[in-house]
Amino acid sequence: MDKLLDGVVDAGADFEIYWPMRADCSVVPRSSRVNVVRGSLPMMDLSLADGSQVVLFLKRLNIFQRHDAAFVRWCYRYRPYIVLVEEHQRFTLWMMVCFLRFFGCKVVMHLHNTRRHSFADSLGDRVDEVLLGVALRRCDAVVVHDQRSANIVSSRYRAPHCSIVPHGVDSRKFAELRPRDLRSVLFFGEYRKNKGLAVLVDAMCRLSDESFDCELIVAGRVLQEDRDEVVDLLSRVSSVRWIDRFIEDSELDDLFSGCGAVVLPYVDFEAQSGILHLAIAYGLPVVVSDVGGMRGVVEASDIGLVVGAADASALSAAIRQVLSPEVNARCRSAARMLAGQLSWANAGRSISSLCVSCCSKEG
Repeated sequence: MDKLLDGVVDAGADFEIYWPMRADCSVVPRSSRVNVVRGSLPMMDLSLADGSQVVLFLKRLNIFQRHDAAFVRWCYRYRPYIVLVEEHQRFTLWMMVCFLRFFGCKVVMHLHNTRRHSFADSLGDRVDEVLLGVALRRCDAVVVHDQRSANIVSSRYRAPHCSIVPHGVDSRKFAELRPRDLRSVLFFGEYRKNKGLAVLVDAMCRLSDESFDCELIVAGRVLQEDRDEVVDLLSRVSSVRWIDRFIEDSELDDLFSGCGAVVLPYVDFEAQSGILHLAIAYGLPVVVSDVGGMRGVVEASDIGLVVGAADASALSAAIRQVLSPEVNARCRSAARMLAGQLSWANAGRSISSLCVSCCSKEG
């Protein structure tokens, strides 16, 4: 968020920017024009010390601890002309947007995911999506990262004002190609079943059966309830390095510079992947499944290969191909070029232009 706002400032628009946040947030924006309002959002204690889900539910109902309620109160007091919403809480976004519009605020919703990662098609999930649609239709503009997401916003949520602003990438040290790295692939991030680790394990077993020497690097936190499943999966891989914890930002350079490609074999996903853009930032080739908005980015820029979701045979063939020296070098060059195009400065300029456009509209 701080990088995006820096890009908005660099675009030169005459905005006075305020960023409400909790008192414990340590973010320091680069620009002095971004005014951080610490303590305007409450600290939320969502721990389960007593093991009670009921207590957690009651904590979430407390309007004096909720970020959305505190944000509405802040906007009522200071009446900003335009509000850029970067995150929201379940079920209540529509109320927040209605309050903001009643206060006379223009509302731009930056929708990173068209469907929650934890979506299970439950009654609560379906109600949440209906209410999300109510909120999006009340916004002056909705911003997504790719055309597929824009189509979903228009068809599923029937939001009339949808714009595409590609996801920005951080400025990272490009990973240099070393011959030994062409024998390893990285599966990165907190484990969730929809990320397709089981499919990747099947693909790695196929490569092993074909005598293709390749190490699987799995890095990221695994929740306790998923640990036995992950242990069982990785026990099937002949060559695996498992870093079973949260990966600090200071560790990313070494991790990403030590692999030949990043693999994202998701089986169910409706978003742009932050991990995909991290790979782009390091100039690394990728192999992705055809879900969410990943196909459009990868194919348009030639930074890797796309396979069908849950297709272990196609995935193993793609891994073998992307680790070949010629293909790997070509994809690395394309990823470096794309990283320059997807700067946060460019994303900020697009958001700034959209906000200016909203401000010029009546109603």
